[in-house]
Amino acid sequence: MELGYPSRRAYYDGPRIRETHEAGVVNFNETSIEKLSASLKRKAEKIYLLAYHDDFLENREKIYGILKRCGFSGLIIPDLLTDFYDENEDIIREIQGSGYEYIPFFNPSSPDRVIRNVSKISNSWVYYGLMPSTGINVPYSQDAVVSRINSILVDREINFGFGIRSVDDVRKLVSYGAHGAAIGTLLITMLEKHDIDGFRQFINDLVVMRNA
Repeated sequence: MELGYPSRRAYYDGPRIRETHEAGVVNFNETSIEKLSASLKRKAEKIYLLAYHDDFLENREKIYGILKRCGFSGLIIPDLLTDFYDENEDIIREIQGSGYEYIPFFNPSSPDRVIRNVSKISNSWVYYGLMPSTGINVPYSQDAVVSRINSILVDREINFGFGIRSVDDVRKLVSYGAHGAAIGTLLITMLEKHDIDGFRQFINDLVVMRNA
C-alpha cells in the first residue's frame, strides 16, 4: 500500500491527485495517518510513504518519525532521480542506512545509465511510471515501454503506475511480467462520485484476473 505525504509541489501528479495533495496540506495530521496505517497493516503486507524531495528535506525528522511509529517499510521520492539526481546516492544510502527501503522511481525518460546506476545501490522493488505524470493521456506503446525496462532490470521486481485506467491495463502488464500495478486517479474518481459499488466491482474484477 502506498500513502502520500501531502505536498504543495506534487510536480509528477496530475490534476486529480494534486487535488488530494491540496486537501492533505490543509487537513493532514500525524494522528490520522497513524490510525490509517494501523488499519491498513491488517490488510497490507507492507506500507510505503511517497514524499517529494523538498518535503522530505524540509520535514526529514518528522517523516522518519512517521515511518517509525506507523511501521512503514520504506520511502518513495518520485522526483529525486529526475530533478535532483546529483543528490540521489547520499539520500538513498541515508534511507537504507536508517533501516528503510528506498523505492527507485523511473519513467520512460529515465536514461538507461541512471536506471542501472541507481539499481546497483538500492535493494528494493522498482516503481516504473508508464507516463511522465499521473492522470494524463499521452499516446504510447505499452509493449515498448514495458519491454525496455524489463530488458534493463532482468531480475528485479517491477511495479507499474501512472496511466493505468482499467483491469485490462493491469492484465496486459501482468502478461508482460509485472509484479503489481499502482492505481490512483481512477480511484479518486470513484471516491468523488461515492461509487462504492463501482469500487467493489473493480476490486472483484482484479481478484478474478489475478486468480485466473
